[in-house]
Parts: sequence; structure tokens; C-alpha cells
Amino acid sequence: MATVTKTIDFGSTPVDGGTFVVNDAAFGATQVYVEPFVMTSDSTVDNDANSHIQLAMGSLMACSAPDGSNNVTLEVILLVGLVAGTFKVRFATST
Repeated sequence: MATVTKTIDFGSTPVDGGTFVVNDAAFGATQVYVEPFVMTSDSTVDNDANSHIQLAMGSLMACSAPDGSNNVTLEVILLVGLVAGTFKVRFATST
């Protein structure tokens, strides 16, 4: 299993979710499993660890199977509240 860390940007206006195309060589055509998750200790310039905890606890995340061009589509839906700015999202991958 490999882990990929990417930064996603919800933009400056608070929103209740988003769709993101994420690219990494680890998402190659041979990958059959990709699972998104948030580490509660992560932070970005826009959002500290507490904000990452809130995203992890207050959202649903799912991603598509790799498209053969090293891309997955990540869907994020907030269950409570709004979110803005950048967050780190990690992806566990395995074949």
C-alpha cells in the first residue's frame, strides 16, 4: 500500500463541498483501490489541525476509480457547516 498526500482548495468563499480531479502517478491504471482520508494532525497555510479535524469528522469523501491517466475524482460533502481554503487529503492506494 502506498499513501499519497495532496492539497485540495475549496476556494475563498465558504462552500458545503466540492469536486476535485487529483493527479498522481500512484493512481495509475493498475491501481484498483483508492481511499481518501484526512489526517487530523495535518495543516495548511489556510487551515490548522483543528480545521482538519472538523473536515475529517464533518464530511463524507469518496473518489472514483483511477481513469487510466493517473487521475481520480474526489467528491467531498460537508455534513455540517461550510469550508474554505486549502486542506491536505491523503489517499491510500493498493493493487
